Amino acid sequence: MDDLNEKLNQLEHEGFILIKGALVPEETERLRERIFYAKEQGWQEGLNTVGNMWFDTLLDREPRLFGPLVGHPSVAPILYAMMGKQCQLRSYRAHINPGKYLQEWHMDFYGFWNEKRATGDHRLAVQPSSINTTFY
Repeated sequence: MDDLNEKLNQLEHEGFILIKGALVPEETERLRERIFYAKEQGWQEGLNTVGNMWFDTLLDREPRLFGPLVGHPSVAPILYAMMGKQCQLRSYRAHINPGKYLQEWHMDFYGFWNEKRATGDHRLAVQPSSINTTFY
């Protein structure tokens, strides 16, 4: 539990934690192969100007392969410790960079902060939480 508390403290302080070895190399390679297969099939939802191509339907298309990433044993204890068992998956996305990658430092979920501030205006509002679980 001390290790878990340390990870949660780091997450609150730094805004992220790194879990080395969260996926074994064979798992990573198989997922990567299927994402590039998805590209060959034209399943991507888009390619933006900084070089990110994304896929939003992989969980629906290949649930046996991509489903185990939802609540993966390497991250589930942290998710449960942070939010309890009442977590909801809002989206599932895979990214690749098939060409030149031009992404710079940025912040996702700009609206999150506005939503969090707005909870003070409503008596029964609950503060939002936004978590990205990213496997590289």
